Amino acid sequence: MSASAPVSDDIRRAKAEADCLYTGEEVAAALVLKEGASATESEIRSFVASRLADFKVPRKVLFLVEIPKGATGKAQRIGLADKLGLSA
Repeated sequence: MSASAPVSDDIRRAKAEADCLYTGEEVAAALVLKEGASATESEIRSFVASRLADFKVPRKVLFLVEIPKGATGKAQRIGLADKLGLSA
């Protein structure tokens, strides 16, 4: 299980498909909201903060139409931070 799994799991319980990224010291979340759901970056961060340690709360939340996936259907985590403009 990756270190980002608890963050992703908590966000999924809320309103979205989620993939969490670590960019150096920062945590970022890339989200696809469930159909009919709405949320703000602040709401997502507050939701996660109420369940996990502060260092696991995403500093940046991005809302996407879809999370980029490879040919196998898995999220393409390699290079995702660069594609989303999250790299240092």
